[in-house]
Amino acid sequence: MASSWRTSRWLPKFLRSPEPAKPYYNIYMNPYRAKRKWPPDLSKLSWRDQVRFDRKYRRRIKMVSTWPVWNRRVKLAQWLILGSVGFYMVCIVDWKTEMEIKAGGPVTGYSPFQVPHDFFWDNWRRVFRGKKPSNSTPEKPDDQST
Repeated sequence: MASSWRTSRWLPKFLRSPEPAKPYYNIYMNPYRAKRKWPPDLSKLSWRDQVRFDRKYRRRIKMVSTWPVWNRRVKLAQWLILGSVGFYMVCIVDWKTEMEIKAGGPVTGYSPFQVPHDFFWDNWRRVFRGKKPSNSTPEKPDDQST
């Protein structure tokens, strides 16, 4: 039974004649030989060819390995993490309390972050709790006698 393209296309797979097996790929029996051996033996190249080869492939590797959007996002994530950790360490953590807990009692010492910590929390309380700063003068009530 000769199978034409029509019968082999429309007949179910189990009724078709089997396709000939493809030969296993063997690199040594490759009909398409490479023009040059890879990787090249740099010891056999002249100094000038080594430099040219190095420059060419270094440039190609650099072009392939650059992902500008990915690099920008990674850099942004790194700066956000660094900034948030710095903000947390300076403004949120109360180092005086932390030192007292670690020492097991009151500590007489100065935390370098106490001034920015107090400044941050004083302004936070003032903004979100409506407290006025302590150095402001009280407002005078308006006279409404007419």
